[in-house]
Amino acid sequence: MFYSGRLNVEAKLYQLIDANYDGEDPNNEYIEITEAYEFTKLVPGQVFSFKIEMTNAGTIPGYLKLEMALNSLSNSDVFQHLLIEYNYPEENLVSQNIDYNMLFFQNKYLNPGLANTYTFYFNIKVKPELGNNFKSLDLVIDKFIVTLDQVETT
Repeated sequence: MFYSGRLNVEAKLYQLIDANYDGEDPNNEYIEITEAYEFTKLVPGQVFSFKIEMTNAGTIPGYLKLEMALNSLSNSDVFQHLLIEYNYPEENLVSQNIDYNMLFFQNKYLNPGLANTYTFYFNIKVKPELGNNFKSLDLVIDKFIVTLDQVETT
């Protein structure tokens, strides 16, 4: 009889509690988000801070991949006025315009076990040049796609 390992990834999305949307909270407190996230009434200079905690709850190591998908009804005219920023690998700042489908990273090695959680932080920033033309446009994050692929052993 052959027994194989099992892959299982658990992920949770959190937003920083930040009343003035400057990207900072002295208490560094986050609330969990469990539904699609809507950006409405965007104001130039706002910073929305998030984190995703991903745990390999399986029995074997895997390669982690993270993608984000926006709702197809989100207005693409506002995309050029929003930046998404994150560090990956941890020492390299990535800053790019938001788009309908985005790959944050792939092939991040993650050992099994609840103690092996990878926390990914990112910000969505509203550029200063966002004008009144965009005040009624919505942007909706539909989902994050978290994939854990089995590590090939030799």
